Amino acid sequence: MLATSLRLWRRDPGLYRPLARTCLAMALGSLALGALRPALLIPGLALVALLGIPWLFAVMRRLSTEAEPDPEINHL
Repeated sequence: MLATSLRLWRRDPGLYRPLARTCLAMALGSLALGALRPALLIPGLALVALLGIPWLFAVMRRLSTEAEPDPEINHL
């Protein structure tokens, strides 16, 4: 819900709406993992994988579109 207040949310809904759904699914997966209470190493590795999925999705989606960089955003 916080992301919908961003200016970029309205400008590029093709990226941010699917990304928000992906983040919601990964959050639910993280909660399910916590409810299972597996051994310590398993949730650590699973959380790294689960939280990496939205990041990977966003990077792959951004690279697949050939959009011009936004002049309003300071790119380093």
